[in-house]
Amino acid sequence: YLYDGEDARVTKISYGEKATEKFTVLAEDVDGFIATPNGKYVYFVSDGTLYSTNGQKGGKKTTVCSENVDGADVSSKGNLYYIYDGDLYVTSNGKKGKKVLSDVEEVYCTASGEIYAETADALYASTGAKKLKKLMELD
Repeated sequence: YLYDGEDARVTKISYGEKATEKFTVLAEDVDGFIATPNGKYVYFVSDGTLYSTNGQKGGKKTTVCSENVDGADVSSKGNLYYIYDGDLYVTSNGKKGKKVLSDVEEVYCTASGEIYAETADALYASTGAKKLKKLMELD
């Protein structure tokens, strides 16, 4: 997957004497994107709206959230967590998400795929399942 500062693309590059580059534009004029580990879905923001599309073929985009998303990340299991209006939502099928936590300030994923969500008074964690568990209280 490539992001050139404007478009999200899937590319296949071959090397050697018959080198070729084939690009499929997944979405134009995007503000960034996140792909699931298996490449099935690509999530991207364009004009303040969060969309998904088939990551391997491109094609039809589906609206996940029609307002500005404050943060997003994908777990090792391919679940997309995103913050909208202070609440954390999760989706695994490229469609509208389900609310899982309120008053979330930040969401992020570790290199090994665990998701962490921070509220004003606690840190929550998930190993990729949709439900997050309280990990610790914050001062």
